[in-house]
Amino acid sequence: MSKTLTAAPAQNTALVSLGDIGYKPIAKSVVAALTKAGEYLDRIQLFQGTSAAAKEGKIKPGYYGVPRGEEVEDLGASIDLLVYAAKPKALDTSGDTPVAAHDPESAEFQRIKETADTVKDSGCMHGLEFLVFERNSANFYTYFANGASARREAGKMIPTETALQVTMSANFIKRKQFSWHAPVITKCSTDFSNAPSLDKIRAEVVKFMKPDDAPEEVKAEDAPANGKGRRAR
Repeated sequence: MSKTLTAAPAQNTALVSLGDIGYKPIAKSVVAALTKAGEYLDRIQLFQGTSAAAKEGKIKPGYYGVPRGEEVEDLGASIDLLVYAAKPKALDTSGDTPVAAHDPESAEFQRIKETADTVKDSGCMHGLEFLVFERNSANFYTYFANGASARREAGKMIPTETALQVTMSANFIKRKQFSWHAPVITKCSTDFSNAPSLDKIRAEVVKFMKPDDAPEEVKAEDAPANGKGRRAR
């Protein structure tokens, strides 16, 4: 009597372990560098509970992240930075094309600053913008200290003769009507083993110090948690 051979069940390869077949994931720093829309740096942002990204669960309130379209790269509640350059910046995003000014004495800078300080939800903001290198992602970014709380801390991260090592975290502030996360800047004593090369630093500083001509979508960091009233101070 002949035996009936039963075929082995087909292997489900949909969730096969790619490491077992020799695939090595691309480093996050490489992905970030190759998927940018242009030559302009991504920006680091402190996310408030009122942000769409926090409401959608893409990042926790009080965490730092890098917005890229509809997605956010979560950098965590505390990040270490090398600060290489700083410049004044006033930004008006109320029109179809954002307008940036960098000379605090110019009429355009003063117009944007005055609007930001007196008109709620105007799309205008001002402060210091920084060129930074973040330790874990090993990438250069910009950071725009445009909210009142951020501007108060910004003086702690201005480089002079050498790059400045700082740690950025956040403090939750609650007032009678408002609550928000404010940046906290402290000195970082842990050396960077992955600091960029001198040539890369020089190239990024040169680009950073040029006037802006790239569209931006930036919101003031100090948006009150209840979304009402004047901007938190």
